[in-house]
Amino acid sequence: MRTTIDAGNGNDIINIDSYLSLIHI
Repeated sequence: MRTTIDAGNGNDIINIDSYLSLIHI
């Protein structure tokens, strides 16, 4: 797992790998 990124509001932290999986379906 790589580092996490801030989803925008400071509360929703998501993993980069998970995020990339979602946008590369």
